[in-house]
Amino acid sequence: MAEYRTISTRLWTSPYIEDLTPEEKLFYIYLFSSPHTNNAGVLYISPRKMAFETGIPHVERILDRLKSDRKIVEVDGYYWIVNFIDHQTSHSPKIAQSIGKALEQAPRELAAQVLEKYRSLSIPYRYPTDTVPIPYAEREEEREEEMEEEPLGESVETSEKEPERKSASTLPKKFLASPFREESERFAEWFANELKPPSISGTKTELEQWAMVWYHLRETDGRDNGGEMAEAVAWARGDPFWSKNFVSPLKLRSRDKQGQMYIDRFIAEYRNSKTGGRNGGLRRGITPDQLQGIFDWIDNNPAIPP
Repeated sequence: MAEYRTISTRLWTSPYIEDLTPEEKLFYIYLFSSPHTNNAGVLYISPRKMAFETGIPHVERILDRLKSDRKIVEVDGYYWIVNFIDHQTSHSPKIAQSIGKALEQAPRELAAQVLEKYRSLSIPYRYPTDTVPIPYAEREEEREEEMEEEPLGESVETSEKEPERKSASTLPKKFLASPFREESERFAEWFANELKPPSISGTKTELEQWAMVWYHLRETDGRDNGGEMAEAVAWARGDPFWSKNFVSPLKLRSRDKQGQMYIDRFIAEYRNSKTGGRNGGLRRGITPDQLQGIFDWIDNNPAIPP
């Protein structure tokens, strides 16, 4: 395990980092510099141990946020810091070899995600049961053959296998078992179909991330005003200013410079607009179609109070 880690100075100019609380910033830096983190940016450690080493009591809440923001990925208790390798000063063949060696100790599902993100590094990696390294292209061919033999439910013909596909998802088990799961997934689909700008693709991964944000608002934060939150989201996407600065649900649990979550800021401005405040009703840009879309969604979802 290396004794030294590097973190680029551009980390501190990232809008994402600016929105983190001091404890969240400390914990994020801890992940980069932890003695448990290997050269691939993967560490195997319990949240309890993390809390002990950092002195931060609510580690699991921060982990949930970082996972929903796709800054870390968890598989079977292993955590991968998604941008860890980007921050290291050397990507030499020797470093790539050490990364491949480190990945042999990680779950195969997690290793595959690291290899996919850093394909350009040509990381030599072998599955734990192999005796010789397998080139990445050959591994991809094997992966495609496995998918052909055992469909994962992506097509209509194999839709009955959908529960198996989701069980292999990187989504946390708490989310998969949560009573807010369906509501969260429907919110993500609604945003993708009705509100997202053309610049956002709305991929499966993005929808999972958006669903996790709504889940955290409802389950982790304990918010019971789902209907008003959804209305505020629709209002913000129709607002001339916010429509350019709020393009994804990932922003909802981020904080502004005053430490206020953006969802609370949107709710406050939305309330102000309805009472004839400085925004003058709904004149700031929301369309009747957008409002009708959100109201239809709320009315058909019994888990959200009108």
